[in-house]
Amino acid sequence: MELSPFEVHYIVDSVAANVRPDGRHNLQYRPFTLQLSVFPNTFGSARLYYPSDGNQIYASIKVCPQNDKVPRPIGRNRQAAPRCSG
Repeated sequence: MELSPFEVHYIVDSVAANVRPDGRHNLQYRPFTLQLSVFPNTFGSARLYYPSDGNQIYASIKVCPQNDKVPRPIGRNRQAAPRCSG
């Protein structure tokens, strides 16, 4: 991905001024909440939530002991689900 000269100038000026576009300082992080074991029937799952803007990130893993394979990532499709044979 290539940035335009304007984008490069904006980023350089923001770093030099020690401020982000949303008003936070460069080393100031957004508060977040981490919740573990959010999905049943998985070997691990988590939810990362940013209350300041409502963004959420979900992650999970399920191992298929019948065929000893870990399902491939399913991308962003919320309706998709890996299938275990057996």
